[in-house]
Amino acid sequence: MNYQFSNDWVTHRTNIWEKVIPKLSNKNNFLEVGSYEGRSAIWFIENGLSKNGEITCIDSDYKDVFDSNINICLKNHSDKKLHKLTGYSYLQLALLISKQKEFDLIYIDGSHLAKDVITDACLCWNLLSLNGILIFDDYLLQHKYANAKIAIDLFVDMFKNNIVYLYIGDQFIIQKVLTRF
Repeated sequence: MNYQFSNDWVTHRTNIWEKVIPKLSNKNNFLEVGSYEGRSAIWFIENGLSKNGEITCIDSDYKDVFDSNINICLKNHSDKKLHKLTGYSYLQLALLISKQKEFDLIYIDGSHLAKDVITDACLCWNLLSLNGILIFDDYLLQHKYANAKIAIDLFVDMFKNNIVYLYIGDQFIIQKVLTRF
């Protein structure tokens, strides 16, 4: 049985991910905000997570194809786990914060509206481990309903003393570090 994807928004980004993921000291716990059909989650399971690693996925409306694709993946990677959270990202992220969860890598690819992106980013910052990596998707996307760049620029300006820039292009990738003055 093969994966079923209607779009490929992942493959052209993996060469960047392959360069930044080795910068992680731990690869045990990943978080994805916005999962669609599971293509990026599957890539992280197959290529990023350590043995016995876990990925938590948040999406407001999972499709059956997500479950089908993830089941295929986990059959081949039975040492890894996926936790699926359904609902608005800000509610699920707040719940993870209340449980004091921590993630080595966080991939934000949910809503592309600035108000949602800044909310997700600030909540995810509280979940990101020291030296963890935060990946923002669609940084340069130009669309009348997508203005993630505004929020990402504001976020990195607010936290500029705690980040190292790893990549700026169609994605914006940073690493969380101790405060630098």
